[in-house]
Amino acid sequence: MGDLYSEVRKLINHQTAIFNGGDAHAHLMKACDDAFTVLEENAEELEDEGITDELSDFIEHGICLISRNFENGKPIGPNVMNVLIRAVRLYNNASSRPFQLNRECHLTTLEGMLFLSNTVLDIVHSPDLQFFPQDYPPWQLHIEPRPRPRPASIFKSEEPLARMPSVIVIHAHGSMPVKTGAEENPKLPFFKFPFEGRAFGPSEQPVIVSSRNYRKNMVVEFETPVDVFTTAKFGRPLHWFMADDPPQIIFAENLLEMAKSGSIVERGAFREMVKRALCKMRDEYIQDEKSTMTTNLTRAGNEMADLLLFRGNGAATVEGIISIDSQTGSIEHLTPRFGLVSKEERGHVLREYPKSEQQPSEYRIDTFGNAKAHAESELKAKGSNMDDYKMYALHKHIKNLDLGIRGMNRESEFEFSDEMKQIYGDEIRLSTLLQIGINSGSIHPTDIVVVLSCRTAEKQLPIGSKSPRRDDESESEGGGRKSKKHKLLKKTKKRNRCKMQRITKKSKKH
Repeated sequence: MGDLYSEVRKLINHQTAIFNGGDAHAHLMKACDDAFTVLEENAEELEDEGITDELSDFIEHGICLISRNFENGKPIGPNVMNVLIRAVRLYNNASSRPFQLNRECHLTTLEGMLFLSNTVLDIVHSPDLQFFPQDYPPWQLHIEPRPRPRPASIFKSEEPLARMPSVIVIHAHGSMPVKTGAEENPKLPFFKFPFEGRAFGPSEQPVIVSSRNYRKNMVVEFETPVDVFTTAKFGRPLHWFMADDPPQIIFAENLLEMAKSGSIVERGAFREMVKRALCKMRDEYIQDEKSTMTTNLTRAGNEMADLLLFRGNGAATVEGIISIDSQTGSIEHLTPRFGLVSKEERGHVLREYPKSEQQPSEYRIDTFGNAKAHAESELKAKGSNMDDYKMYALHKHIKNLDLGIRGMNRESEFEFSDEMKQIYGDEIRLSTLLQIGINSGSIHPTDIVVVLSCRTAEKQLPIGSKSPRRDDESESEGGGRKSKKHKLLKKTKKRNRCKMQRITKKSKKH
């Protein structure tokens, strides 16, 4: 048994180099071949000695590494695939049941998932498991170069602006509604063999992905009457660092500062300014280690995924709807005009939820505590005029910081009034809010709406689901920072430095 175990350990100890191929692969093949020969000669003993478990780990590592290398654009040669085939052959001969993949491969692209299911697993589960000839062409994904963001000059106005638009900002807890249709979407990719992966959905846990799972589920779409910016990837949450100022205030300050530079006469130029203000907010204040936040524009008249807003629970935020007048610089609190009422003002106590099973860290307590102390000092110095939206937001922000110190999340603050519930029901949808705003005059057709909200699907969506977008719509502006130099410590320093600069600017004004 010791000799057999040492042979399978040779394979496992060099498994990454073996399945990567490359320069080190040639001299490893002899040792790899010798190990397989010994194991094959003693196949009937492997399961009794528990060696098939080690062999299964070797196979699973190879399947995942091959698939990840493919989605990263690396060629997969026939010699690498033949090692996998030989290992599966050995396992099937030695085990009482055929090999099955029981590991999540952590693939990030649709191309990688399709290669895993329809090529690698198709080979692994083939009844004859034939080796490939050495001159067999390698499998390789052709990666198109990512197009550069279109310059502002492309965003020309359809017509000159008759008035300076306002920007309506909706900031709330949110998720994407999902409906189940009668038929599967034929445009979705087909997965021949199921595997464990992550789909768009409410759970962070891996699910079994196959051609049949969730293929009838689809997002609810609507035609937007105005230009709408969303600020999270399709089907993904939006991550804020909640000790910072409310993001709608930061965005408003960025936008108004840019608007001072000159009069905007073209709609395309104004769209570009809104996008730049959002991207500046993201880059300075959002921890974006995994590039989760994007900035996407859906133009008026196009289809977009609907959102359920002011629902659920999460990190406490200053929720509501505001209007930013880019010409006068005023910020107006519009939430009541959309038929929304505060649960607190109606006498309800907002439900709280522990953020996690662990107690908040000392760093979190100190950071949120310092932010709360500064906000309380600022509120005391400026007064507590709740008609001033910035003071209203600061007051709410202080209460939210206290929740952060205690390690608690909170349900959404707003709901429809009783009269609005009779018309629209309990659900508050983005499509409904836009229509209410248009009908009441709170949103002009030339205004731009910005939605600061998560876009996590309420049910699992099929792999391959995409946000509705026409060919002439703008591409998403990605989450920016991926390089190692932007690790947590450096981003924390940058965020704190920017916050201190902002505080200094505010103190100079007063």
